[in-house]
Amino acid sequence: MGCLIQDPSLCLNDKYPLDKEEFLVQFHRVIYVTINELANMGNQTINLMDLNEFLKPYESQYNIYLDNNGDSYIDTITSITDVDNYESYYNQFRKMSCLREYKDNGFDIKEIYDVDKNENEQLQKLNEWSIEDIVNYFEKKQMDIRKKFFINSEIEEMICGDGFDELLNQFEKEPMIGAGLCSPMLNSLYRGWCKGHLLLRGAPSSMGKTTMGISDLCNVASLKVWDDDKNDFVDNPYYQGMGTYLHSEQRMREEIQPRFISSISHIPYNIILDGVFTKEQKERLSEAGRIMKQSNLKIMNYPTFTSNGIKEIIKSLALDGYEYITEDYIWNNFYIGAELKKMSGTAIREDMALLQFTSALKYAAEKNNVGVATMIQLNGNEKDALIVDESCLFGSKSVKTKIDNGSIYMQPRPKELKQVDELITKWNKTHNKIAFGERIEPNAVSHCFKARYSRYGMNIKIWHHVDNSIGRMTDMFATTWDNKPIDIPLLYIKTKGE
Repeated sequence: MGCLIQDPSLCLNDKYPLDKEEFLVQFHRVIYVTINELANMGNQTINLMDLNEFLKPYESQYNIYLDNNGDSYIDTITSITDVDNYESYYNQFRKMSCLREYKDNGFDIKEIYDVDKNENEQLQKLNEWSIEDIVNYFEKKQMDIRKKFFINSEIEEMICGDGFDELLNQFEKEPMIGAGLCSPMLNSLYRGWCKGHLLLRGAPSSMGKTTMGISDLCNVASLKVWDDDKNDFVDNPYYQGMGTYLHSEQRMREEIQPRFISSISHIPYNIILDGVFTKEQKERLSEAGRIMKQSNLKIMNYPTFTSNGIKEIIKSLALDGYEYITEDYIWNNFYIGAELKKMSGTAIREDMALLQFTSALKYAAEKNNVGVATMIQLNGNEKDALIVDESCLFGSKSVKTKIDNGSIYMQPRPKELKQVDELITKWNKTHNKIAFGERIEPNAVSHCFKARYSRYGMNIKIWHHVDNSIGRMTDMFATTWDNKPIDIPLLYIKTKGE
C-alpha cells in the first residue's frame, strides 16, 4: 500500500493485477479503492490532502479512514516501504491471497502455510513457493484423484448400426460440414473446419503461417468484416462461433492484435504498425477493434505450454463457449520434453515431444467438440521434393497420424509455374484480368497431404494468390501432385440457418 501511495501507476500496470476483495480489512480496502480511483484520474503521486479531499464526499468510508487514524497510517507505511521492492511485496501479498482463496474453497493449505505454527517460520517457508507452484500443487492433487477415479470414463462403446437410421436423418437435415476456411477449395477437401477435427498447416519460416491462421480464425469468429464493394463493415456471412488464438511468441497487444484488426478491416498490417493511417483509415481500424471486442475473440499467450496444460486450457475455453481454437504453433519449447521426461523417467526425443503435443491437441478437439487448427515449420526437404508431404514437416512426420487434415503452404517453385502457365492464363481470362493488363500469378500453393474425408485423392495442390498484408486468399485452381488440372469446387460455408 505504501508503494501504491508513492507510485499510483502501479495500480494500472497489467503486470500487477489486484482486486479490492483481496483486502480483508475494511480500512485497507477503503485506502486501496481511493488510490486506484486517483490513479485512474491521472494522479502521478498521492499525498494526504489528495486522500482526504477524495474521501470527504463518501461519509461512511471517510469515517472508517478517520476512525483508524488514516493520516498517521499513511505516513507510517510510506516511510517504511521502498517502491523498488514493490514486486517482492506484491508477490508475497498475492501468495497469501491465493492461499486464502484455496482455503475458502475447502482446500487444506497446511502443507504450504500452517496458521497454527510460528508465523515467521511459515513466512520463511512460503518464500520457497511461487504462485505457480501453489496452483500446480493443488492441481496435481486434483489430477491424482481424477486419474484414480475417472480414467475409465474416457472409454465409449456401441454396437455398429445401433441408431443408424436416426444418424441418416441427422445427416439429411445437416450434412457433416464444418466452418469455412479462407480457402474454399480446402473447404471442399476438408469438409470445412469441423468440430472435433485437428487441422495442420506446415510452412517455411516467414511464409505467413500466423497471418493465414489468424485469417482463418477471423473468417469463422468475427461478427463483421469489411466489404470492399460496399466500402463498409457488413455482417460476416461465414460466422460460426467464438474463437481463441493461442500463441507463445510475439507481444499480444502490439504485434498479434493488429493482425486481427488488419484481417477484418482490409487495412495492411504494416500501415497499422507504422502509424501512417489516414483519418478515414483510423476510424475504420477503431471500428474493427470494437467488432473484435463484440465478437469476444480471445488472444492468449502461453509460452510454457505443455500437453496436459493445453488440454486443460482448451477444456476451459470450451466450457466458456469458445468453439474454434488456433494454436500457433507446434514446436518443442523444452516444457513439453520436460513434462514427458517426468512421466517416463527418460530423456525424450524431439519427434516424440512433437507427436505428444499433436496428440494432446487432437484429444482436446474431440473431447470438447471444438475445431482446433495449428501450424508447424518445415525441414527444408520441400525445396527439392517431388511430392511435398509430411516428410517435409520439421521434427516429426508422424504428426500426420494425429491430424484430420493437413497441408504444406509454400511459394510455387519456378519449374511448377512453367508447368501450370496455361492454367494461370485460363484463370486470368475467366476473371477478366488480362483485358486490363494485370495478369495475376499464384504466389502460394497448398500441398494437401492429408484430407480424411476427401473424395479427390491424395496430394492435391491448391494454387492461391494471397495478399499477405491483410491475409486475404484467392483460390485460382487445383492440380494433382504432378500439376495436372483437377476440378475442385469452391465451397463457401455460410452461417448456420442462412
